[in-house]
Amino acid sequence: MKKVKKIMIFILIFLSLAIVFFYVVFSVVLPAYLEKKFLPDLAQQSGIEGFAWNVRKIGIRGADFAVVTIGEKPLKALSINSIQLNYSLSGLIRRHLKSIHICGLSLTFELKEGKIIFPGIDLNKVLSESNRSSKSIVGTKPTLPVSFDRIVIEHSVIMAKLNQHILRIPLDLTIEPMSEGSNILKCVINFYPFENPINMEAQIDLDSGELTVFGDAQNLKLDNYLSYLTSDKSPNIKGHMDITSYFEINLNSIETSVFNISMESEDFLFLSENLKLEKSKENNGAFSVKVHGEGLTDWKISTSGLAIISPALLEIPEIRADFRTVTDGWECHFQMDTILKGYDIQDLEIEPHFHGQWSGSAKYYNNTDWVVDMEIMPAEAPTDKQASGWYRIRGANADIGFFIPQVNISGEGNLEKGFAKGDLKMSGIYLDTQALSLELPTAIFSGETVPEVQEGEKTQHLNFHARLMNTGARIGAVNAKFRDISLVGTTGLSGLENVVNATFKIAGGEISDAMHDTGLQGISLEVPLIWPPNHKAEAGAFGIDVLKFKKKNLGKIRATLRQNGYGGELKGAYDSRLFPGLILRFDGSAKNTQKGMETRIQFEIPDYKTRNTLNIGDFFPGADGIFLDGRLSLNGDFYKLGPKMTGSVHINARDIDISSKEPAFAIKNVRVDFTLDDLFPLRSLPHQQIQFDSATIGNIELNDGNIYFQMQSVDRFFIEKTSFKWCGGNVDTNAAVVSIPIENVGLTLYCDRLKLTQVLEQLGGVKGEGEGAVNGRIPVRYDDGKIRFDHGFLYSTPGDGGTIRLTGTDMLMSGIPKGTPQFSQIDLAREALKHYRYDWAKLDITTEQENLNLKLKLDGKPVEVLPFEYRQDFGGFVRVDADSPGSRFQGIRLDVNFDLPLNQVLKYGKGLKDIFNKSR
Repeated sequence: MKKVKKIMIFILIFLSLAIVFFYVVFSVVLPAYLEKKFLPDLAQQSGIEGFAWNVRKIGIRGADFAVVTIGEKPLKALSINSIQLNYSLSGLIRRHLKSIHICGLSLTFELKEGKIIFPGIDLNKVLSESNRSSKSIVGTKPTLPVSFDRIVIEHSVIMAKLNQHILRIPLDLTIEPMSEGSNILKCVINFYPFENPINMEAQIDLDSGELTVFGDAQNLKLDNYLSYLTSDKSPNIKGHMDITSYFEINLNSIETSVFNISMESEDFLFLSENLKLEKSKENNGAFSVKVHGEGLTDWKISTSGLAIISPALLEIPEIRADFRTVTDGWECHFQMDTILKGYDIQDLEIEPHFHGQWSGSAKYYNNTDWVVDMEIMPAEAPTDKQASGWYRIRGANADIGFFIPQVNISGEGNLEKGFAKGDLKMSGIYLDTQALSLELPTAIFSGETVPEVQEGEKTQHLNFHARLMNTGARIGAVNAKFRDISLVGTTGLSGLENVVNATFKIAGGEISDAMHDTGLQGISLEVPLIWPPNHKAEAGAFGIDVLKFKKKNLGKIRATLRQNGYGGELKGAYDSRLFPGLILRFDGSAKNTQKGMETRIQFEIPDYKTRNTLNIGDFFPGADGIFLDGRLSLNGDFYKLGPKMTGSVHINARDIDISSKEPAFAIKNVRVDFTLDDLFPLRSLPHQQIQFDSATIGNIELNDGNIYFQMQSVDRFFIEKTSFKWCGGNVDTNAAVVSIPIENVGLTLYCDRLKLTQVLEQLGGVKGEGEGAVNGRIPVRYDDGKIRFDHGFLYSTPGDGGTIRLTGTDMLMSGIPKGTPQFSQIDLAREALKHYRYDWAKLDITTEQENLNLKLKLDGKPVEVLPFEYRQDFGGFVRVDADSPGSRFQGIRLDVNFDLPLNQVLKYGKGLKDIFNKSR
């Protein structure tokens, strides 16, 4: 009995000591060891600094931990206000906890330069430790160190530092088995950024290792997150977004097997400096983005309901893309629909809306190589402008039409070198504005990158080619056609000193002006270009095969031209066909200065002699039959700097002979010395001179002519003075203004010491000899193609008489019946004028309708005896035969009228009016 009692006492003492031991261990030793030694050393070995926690209680029913922190002040990576564990002693033996309750968790990290940084945690060291341990567990069934009935995390927050802003996201988390004893865990996470909750549910099957995650966020306000995604407010994202997601992850292999992400918005808006995107107003549904993936090998992405508002109104109904990983890389295929409705410059609208279907593919393999291919699928080769593939862009001042373009983009290469090529072909293009109409049947644009090795270094070059075929344009009455226009060149794509070398060409060009009946044919141009323009480019060529005027071939132009810096050089010649052998040479340059582009051109015609007599009608059809022969030289210059333009021309013509049969005139040995000192405005120096040796106009003959003038504009000349010799005397004229076209002009001829007999011979159509001079003035006018003499008069100087001998006066008797007193009087006057000495003479000159009327008045006497006798029965003098002695007159006054058709005097026929009319 005593023995039993001793045993019981021993057991009681042992139990008491055990209770005390466990109490000391759980209450003092274990908390102190965990708090001061085990967990701090474990954290330090894992690369975690600043770890601290407070074990308030560890008992047989539960444990209580407080103030768990990782990191140093003021910013800690992790802090927890309290952790409570509820369990039973038997549960601990089975490694089962009733609940884990975490309150006041705060997790802080920073996103910087693409890396996640946790304050006080050496993430590289943590990951390296994790990688060493993961090597042994990958492929094994996921297990938990303990089982539990429920884990609750509440009143917690995640703080992320993004772009100097801290995003604070409150969250709650609950984890519990689907049922008692189940190995399927259900996890519910609720995030509360701003006013919109984000809900996530996850299921973890511990037996199969499958993790399924569902996510849902409704009505997220996008601009709340903008400042965290970018350092400024540009671009700007506005609107609300609904997001749902689904993931299936295999924890055994740490791979995602299936995932789906769907995003939808009814008011999405993206704004940047040059781009504006929003949800399409044409789409009945919301703007959506959907992503479906099967592991990391096959992804499908699609969008719908998107529109680009600026710079163009472009609807994008759908984008579909497939990404697939292959053995040695990945490949992508995509399709995209676009509907271009307008452009925001001048409110351009497209009719019908431009519908393009894009397709393409890309591939990346061997970790270095890549291949891309993309095209836009046009309609079936439309040829009718009413076909479905025909589009028009209309604006306030422009109308543009075209068929849907064909676009192809392809390329291949690797990380060191690559080749890419793009082609754009457009057809049926036309442009119609108020001032310009343009037709472009075919336009081709292409470019390709080519790898090269220069001086041992690998570089990339871009070769580009633009070609316009059968281009036509119209500006007013001017029409232009060009068979081929092209720009071909190359440039580097690497380094700072990339040089662009290109050649611009025009072939088969024609320009015509129907209003002025002029044109250019066979226009060709080839200009090598270089950029930056540090050196001279290669020489190019410019040519015009035919210069046409009034259906006449005026000649051709050939020139060489060369880019020089920001300007260029030009040198060439115009070879005249109308003047065989005439060459106009020109030489010019343009260079950039601080004041602007400075242009200089010099031109000249060396001493030129006509090879054959030229018909001016070859230039002006109205002047057909007027012939010219002589010598010519010309030189001039042109200068422009900014808005300022100056220029001058000097013309020297000599040995010029001009003649015509109708109107009948001839001008001999014309000499012209003409200087235009300023082409802008077109105005010459005063006192320009035209000289000629002789000029005959019908019966009229002039000699030693001098004309002094000034060109005031292209259609206005000021005649300063004219002088010439006529009928043995001198003639001067008054000043006058002549406008082009010539409609009317008047000159007064001031005559000095003209021989009377020569005046009568040239104007009156008689033959005369004798001595004696007359003076006076003769107003001459040209009106509407007719020349008129307006009451001119010539008279002898009183006391200074003369002698005249006139024959060929038969026209004075025309129309007067013989045997009449009037006939006898004129007959007597005719006989007296055959040899008459006068003391005083006067000649009136005027035009009456189509006739030139000369009234000659003489006071004197006949030198010879006249075969006339006075008969009383007749009442006057009558002509007698040779047997009669006749009569000697001691004094007789004569009044004689010469009335001749002016056309007969000047012999201008019908040509004079035509010439002046053609000058208009």
